[in-house]
Amino acid sequence: MHFCNLGICRARWIAKPLAGTFFALALAVPSLAQPPADTEFEATLPPLDVPPLDVGAVESTAPLSGAQIDADPALTTPLEPLGSVDLSPATVPDAQRSADTESTPEIAYSLVIRGLEEVGLEGRFRDLSALLDQGRSAENAAQISARADEDQMLAERLLKEQGYYDGAASIAISPSSKDKSDLVVTLTAVPGSRYTFGSIAITEAPPEPTELAREALALQTGDPIVAPDVQAAEATVAVRLPEQGYPFVEVGQRDILLDGETHEGDYSLPLDPGPKSTIGGIVMKGDPVFTSDHVRKLARFERGELYDSRMVYDLRLRKTRGSGGPSPRLRDMAREKASRSRDHGPIAISSHPKVR
Repeated sequence: MHFCNLGICRARWIAKPLAGTFFALALAVPSLAQPPADTEFEATLPPLDVPPLDVGAVESTAPLSGAQIDADPALTTPLEPLGSVDLSPATVPDAQRSADTESTPEIAYSLVIRGLEEVGLEGRFRDLSALLDQGRSAENAAQISARADEDQMLAERLLKEQGYYDGAASIAISPSSKDKSDLVVTLTAVPGSRYTFGSIAITEAPPEPTELAREALALQTGDPIVAPDVQAAEATVAVRLPEQGYPFVEVGQRDILLDGETHEGDYSLPLDPGPKSTIGGIVMKGDPVFTSDHVRKLARFERGELYDSRMVYDLRLRKTRGSGGPSPRLRDMAREKASRSRDHGPIAISSHPKVR
């Protein structure tokens, strides 16, 4: 029987009884004969004339005697204890340090900026540039190259913040034409087309808070997609809805879908407004100076009115001005409730020392 395992074959003995007689069949592999010697090829080889090794010429490698060891003081002197070894780093004298510094002069460089002034970003770039912030010289060319790489990423980030999502920047470093030992760093920016808003939508919210959020979101179709403007508009939504009865509002992560052909971006903002809430009672916490009845007289709202964060802030100011002593801290219990029900949200007042 013949078996193959991963390409490796082997022979096995087969034993089988036949009519009361035992037969054995062996699969044998014929032995391989040695190839005949090539006398003509061996005759062409040069003779190997290797001189015989003179054993007597080899130096003796006998071990050192006790007298030879005693004669070497370096082998017999005991080692110093570890406590006596000075492990402090070696100090370099100021004169030597200043001499080493003077021996390696710094490399001066200048910066040329192209393409950012046309889009009004050169001033902002100069304020944040690593090449300009760390002087106009460096110890070596590697430092200049590292600063240039930072400025390249800075230029591209500024372009994208202003809506130039296809913008790119490149860096070129070359010797100065005035002094070959100085370098000129040239940053070239290609802004490309500026993207504008296409559709603008508030998603995942009921109609009323959706309308309130859209009114607060100061973004219009056709406006450039400017990152600071988008962030400011979203912050306004987070402030405006608590003034309209939605203290639990949570603004989600925006999504802008860019179209490379029309250079427009469709903007969507998920919104979780939470339940519409009204103001409940006033609860005093800790060791208050005033009673809840006194604080209720200071409030310009009544129980059951629609929640308005501006009224809560107004109460905080009136309470602080009227106390004349420790400054109380107002906490909106509606924001701290674990269950988001439509129950009245009580306003808790805790007295704490004023931090100056």
